Amino acid sequence: MNPLLRDYAAQVEARRSLPLIVPRNSTTPMNIIVWNCKGCNGAKFRRNFRSLLDWHKPPLVVLLETKIQCHPTLLKIFSFNKMIEVSAIGNSRGIVVLWDDNFLELDEITTTSQEVHAMIKYEGKCFPRKQVDF
Repeated sequence: MNPLLRDYAAQVEARRSLPLIVPRNSTTPMNIIVWNCKGCNGAKFRRNFRSLLDWHKPPLVVLLETKIQCHPTLLKIFSFNKMIEVSAIGNSRGIVVLWDDNFLELDEITTTSQEVHAMIKYEGKCFPRKQVDF
């Protein structure tokens, strides 16, 4: 194997082992995925997104530029149980926040056509009060 590639693989593996937050009843680190997917209605998106979810198992995902107006199908297809959505306008925009409420709580503060403001709670504790815009 190329030494540069081996070093890069070692760095990626080392970063993967650093936990950000450990969800309750779990020993795996919590990952949050924020992805400007530029459309989430195609088979290529669904295949790649499924691969990301299977690899990282995040309890919270934010998809930007979804370009769809109705997001509940994503909720069902990808096995999340809560959602905040901003419908696309025509063939542009669209935001969806998907999460698993077994790991965390997310309280919607306000939603506009271009942003979602929310408070994320983990095991009943609020993260430090910061503006969280998706």
